[in-house]
Amino acid sequence: MKNLAHNWSVVDEKLVRSFRFSTFSAAIAFVTEVGRIAEIENHHPNILVEYTTVTLTTVTHDNANTITDLDHRLASKIDESYIL
Repeated sequence: MKNLAHNWSVVDEKLVRSFRFSTFSAAIAFVTEVGRIAEIENHHPNILVEYTTVTLTTVTHDNANTITDLDHRLASKIDESYIL
């Protein structure tokens, strides 16, 4: 497997990462930031919010549901915005 330049894992041929927060409000603020980044990149992850945990999953649907450079770039930019 390729050495990832971000903190995500490959699960079921998708990039996945869970982010934990101290409060629900902080988790939702992070989701808002992820939305802003996704709009800029024109590449949108699946988002699951479970109280103080946000799980993101990304794969490129336009490229036969494979992980592409778009996914890696999005993952790296989201990682940069993650503040505990």
